[in-house]
Amino acid sequence: MITHFPYHCPPAGRPYQEPVVVHNLGPMDVGCPHCHALHFDSEKLSKSTRLHKHFGMCCLEGQVQLKPFLAWPPELNQLFLNDHQFVKKICHYNSTLAFTSLGVGVDERMTHRSGTSSFRIHGGLHHFMGSLLPPEGQDPCYAQLYIYDAEEATEICLHRDGNQQLDHDILHNLHDMLLNHHPYVNIYKHAHQVLLEKPPEQHTNIHIAAVIPGDGSDAMNENRDIVLHLQAGGLRRISHLHHAYSTLHYVLLFPKGEKGWHLGILLHDREGRQSHLKKVIQLLYYAYRLHVRSPLIEPCNLFYGGRLFQQYVCDAWASVEQSNLTCIVNNQKKIRAELYSGLQDCVAQDPNLNLADVGRNIVLPLSHSGSHHHMQQLLQDSLAICRDCQKPNIFLTMTANPDWPEVHNNLLPGKYLLFLSAISHPHILL
Repeated sequence: MITHFPYHCPPAGRPYQEPVVVHNLGPMDVGCPHCHALHFDSEKLSKSTRLHKHFGMCCLEGQVQLKPFLAWPPELNQLFLNDHQFVKKICHYNSTLAFTSLGVGVDERMTHRSGTSSFRIHGGLHHFMGSLLPPEGQDPCYAQLYIYDAEEATEICLHRDGNQQLDHDILHNLHDMLLNHHPYVNIYKHAHQVLLEKPPEQHTNIHIAAVIPGDGSDAMNENRDIVLHLQAGGLRRISHLHHAYSTLHYVLLFPKGEKGWHLGILLHDREGRQSHLKKVIQLLYYAYRLHVRSPLIEPCNLFYGGRLFQQYVCDAWASVEQSNLTCIVNNQKKIRAELYSGLQDCVAQDPNLNLADVGRNIVLPLSHSGSHHHMQQLLQDSLAICRDCQKPNIFLTMTANPDWPEVHNNLLPGKYLLFLSAISHPHILL
């Protein structure tokens, strides 16, 4: 008879078991009762109850109310959902078909790096719109293409440098789709028709330089309309404060010409009534737009845009930052900037000093993230914590892994969405 003695496995040979339960946020399926944006349950406000949950990041508890995006045309929707190569080259297709060019410095070092796809810009941000007709000897580009039919415009686009890699059929279908759906196409066609109907002697020295939605001023204006600017050549800037700023450039995200942010969007009170004094600022507008909602409530168009969506988010952030900095520049007296700029010390030392020779410094207040005073405040807070709790013993860094199961479980449905998971879902991965 053989006796089996129990085998004692050493700790190193035992299967690994997690010492603690792995944290999981769960599904992002809790809807805001006001705008129906989807949230994680842990994002609810502290005043929420088990039955009545409140959220403030999406619509400020119902104070921000915007019209939902329109559904994409079926042909564009199929390309975004099922064509991997189209999504991979989406920025190239969009820049070929856009009405305007992007006027900003793009950091090309980030564009071709390995790892997570990145889009980084620097400097002032604006979009350029050129003349209705191209200069003599040059091919049409941007909005000038929309006075041609789809086939002719496609051939012109494909003959431009760098466009040979684009698919002829896709480009033709996209141009035809925009001709049928984008409202600004008809404006260009009408402007071109007016130009053709005039005798040549009437537009020898003057021609339609640009079709600008609005009155042409860079200042914010609530009463804007579509007008034609008759002037000699050159480029025309479109302010980032204009409601057509996004739809004229991101034509594949807004193929039906939806309006962007503008000064005329009013806030609502808790009862849902409009306030005629308080307006929706840019930050609240983009916070509302960058939340996912059920397709039954609003199509999730933006989040299928890949790198183009990433560019749109950078554009939105830069627009908000540019507006904030402009406000700070125009309100230096209110923040008493002269106390920080050293001008008073200069005058005290030399009463005959010409202040124009000293220069002007723009002081960023403590409330502006990244400013000198803001960084100093963070440093002082950190030193105060160390003084009270003693010096830290560990420096802990936390990252998010795009391959976590809880990330994949909250992606939008789509054949190639796993390819886009790291860049198309800022509400999940920051």
